[in-house]
Amino acid sequence: MNEDDLIEALRTKQIAGAGLDVFSTEPIPEDHPFITELENVVITPHIAGATTDVLTNHTKMIIQELDRYMKQEPLLYEYK
Repeated sequence: MNEDDLIEALRTKQIAGAGLDVFSTEPIPEDHPFITELENVVITPHIAGATTDVLTNHTKMIIQELDRYMKQEPLLYEYK
């Protein structure tokens, strides 16, 4: 997306609002208009699509991996 165009569209209410979790500069600067000026923007920490089921399953996977690690079993999701 073009952030400058989006900012202008949000300022003029051409777009009612925006939910964002990715920005052209990461992390987003503290003085960015999305933070300091626009009340019609919701910023999330890259979890915009997370649901209760996703978070529950993710937590179960972590616990299962920790259990496997403690038992010195091969990990299912090992990053090498």
